[in-house]
Amino acid sequence: MDRLVADILDVVDLGEKSIVFSQWDDMLTIVEKALSWNNIGHIKVKGIRNMGKHIKQFRMEHCSVLLLNVKNGAEGLTLIEATHVFMIEPLLNCGLDMQAINRIHR
Repeated sequence: MDRLVADILDVVDLGEKSIVFSQWDDMLTIVEKALSWNNIGHIKVKGIRNMGKHIKQFRMEHCSVLLLNVKNGAEGLTLIEATHVFMIEPLLNCGLDMQAINRIHR
């Protein structure tokens, strides 16, 4: 977690945004707490129904990190605001892994 927060702080210092993917909501909650403790603006997507609202918040200047469950948020989402992707754990589904990474490169 220390390494992740340090890397995200480096990205924030550059004035850029990040997406953090995990397969586990509990892990995203831990990351969310670590970001809060370090005063890093972030939004955690909680369910597909509120996705649009959360994406709007992420696009705001004060929000630097979007936390997404890869199972719910990686499919069909294109974000040009984020320049960095952090995958908390390796995915067993290589297709989802590549889709998550390709969202940034478009």
